[in-house]
Amino acid sequence: MDAKATIRASLKYNGVPMEIKFRNRIHKPKIVVICDEHVHAFCSELMLSFLFALQGQVRKTHAFAFIDHLESISEDFSGSNADEAIQSVLWRMPSGHYNTDLGYALNNFNDDYMDTLNSGTTLIIVGDGRNNYNDPRLDIFSRMSRRSTRTIWLNPEPRVMAR
Repeated sequence: MDAKATIRASLKYNGVPMEIKFRNRIHKPKIVVICDEHVHAFCSELMLSFLFALQGQVRKTHAFAFIDHLESISEDFSGSNADEAIQSVLWRMPSGHYNTDLGYALNNFNDDYMDTLNSGTTLIIVGDGRNNYNDPRLDIFSRMSRRSTRTIWLNPEPRVMAR
């Protein structure tokens, strides 16, 4: 309820509040994205383009990328050119023969960035979840999911059918 607007509107009724006024609040979501840069290059570029486009539409976007360690890439998207931002991230996280370690990246997130998650946050993880036989740190992922409003996992890999 908007108390000031209700009082102003009640003046024409001799101070009796007949019309209750409400504020129209637009809730912009907060997004935290963790992107596995070791997945297919076109998927990484697509997600980075999507992140760049979201900058003005959401309240706050925190973007992270990982292969074997987590890096914050939010500052790369502060400019006005999407292609430069994407190339900057891909240059910092070049493709190659790395051992993807999601568990270590989640541990980095837990140590440095866990405060970016709250009840107004949507957590998006892009990647196949491969860990190369390392500890997946499911405890940290569970904590991250509980702190967020919703968790979305986008996996670009096709589903493997077992026989």
